[in-house]
Amino acid sequence: MRAVFRPMLPTDRRFIAATWSVHWWRPVEVQLLTRRAWRGAVFGTVAGWIDHDGIAVQNGVLDRPGVNTLVVADADAAAGDADVFGYLVTYEHTDEPLPLVLFLFVKDGARGAGLATQLLKRVGFDPAGPIPYACHTQHATVLREAGKFPHAQWRPELARLMLPREDQDADLAPDPHAQDHADAGRSEGRRPPSRARR
Repeated sequence: MRAVFRPMLPTDRRFIAATWSVHWWRPVEVQLLTRRAWRGAVFGTVAGWIDHDGIAVQNGVLDRPGVNTLVVADADAAAGDADVFGYLVTYEHTDEPLPLVLFLFVKDGARGAGLATQLLKRVGFDPAGPIPYACHTQHATVLREAGKFPHAQWRPELARLMLPREDQDADLAPDPHAQDHADAGRSEGRRPPSRARR
């Protein structure tokens, strides 16, 4: 294996979206979604949504301004990029001192060779310093507990900064169903039973 670091190519898009969707497990808050639905939502959000004619109808995370993708691949592969070992997707925002790590992935067979550390260093992170990241995974916990990235910080709220302005505004808009939510669980004219506090 001879690693080469390069920007993402169009042929990497499906691999990145697929591995991101498989390795970022459903948070417990969304267990109502099936695993397949969760993976489909993540895949589409990362890669973008394509209609039946192959035309992009919505850009994905990988296409948004400020998002950068660094890929590590096998330099000895036929085209120099046929075997991708891993990637790092970051988002740079002017209000934050460090880029936000959206996702960091290294294949099972390539782990232990220091590729994750090299990816982080190439975009300016000190592995011993703070590393804000958006998508928490089982591997993030393992790496932190092993002392690899001791000051990594799970900062999912920072991912909101990368949303297009219209999506941010929609998130902050009043909920048109607020009264329905407030009334949920109440039967006609009766209040829900109170719960004793501990």
